[in-house]
Amino acid sequence: MASAAEQAATAQLTFETENNVQTLDAETAALFRYDEPSQRAIGAQRPWRDNPRHFKQCALSSCILPPVLTLAAACASPLWRW
Repeated sequence: MASAAEQAATAQLTFETENNVQTLDAETAALFRYDEPSQRAIGAQRPWRDNPRHFKQCALSSCILPPVLTLAAACASPLWRW
């Protein structure tokens, strides 16, 4: 009988194989690292208040895209009031 650690390793390997999981290189992985001090500094500066084009890129998941598009269409309507 396999130990819990062996079962977990087998389950992990099975999941990665079935779902075609790919390992990120160090440069790509750095994009997803969270640095709390730098995030707090950016949040305190609020550069988006002075520069409306501060955010040059945006990534949306496929789950949030339909509600965003629905809201955008509603805001484009003359019946929409802020």
